[in-house]
Amino acid sequence: MGKLARALLPVLLSLTAAAQNFTQRGFMASSLSLYPDTAPNDSSHAIDDNLFRYEASYKAASWLRLSGSFDARFDTHEQVERTAHLDWQDRSLQRPALALREFNATITNMIPEVCPQTGAVRQRKALAKGSRPRTE
Repeated sequence: MGKLARALLPVLLSLTAAAQNFTQRGFMASSLSLYPDTAPNDSSHAIDDNLFRYEASYKAASWLRLSGSFDARFDTHEQVERTAHLDWQDRSLQRPALALREFNATITNMIPEVCPQTGAVRQRKALAKGSRPRTE
């Protein structure tokens, strides 16, 4: 092994160790429905619905993990909002085009068997149990 390789080896090993603190994943889904006939209130023969979801997680310290996910949607029948703003409350009649689906801060190893968690998903679960937007 050359001198340069020996000198760069600790740097390369530290870069791979640091990269393991960040994880990400995502997917894109599309649904297309085709109809041979039209309906009296709808003249289209196709309906398309698209979803892109991105999830990321970062371990900031041995006891702290930050994670979140983001949705981007589009459809042909205006069931998704047409405005480009980031929605985090999920309280509209239409699905948001851009939404913060989940954001969490997880604390671990402070007390054995205890893992408190906070974030946007907690608010959404509380809303699903009772309070929904009123339509007038």
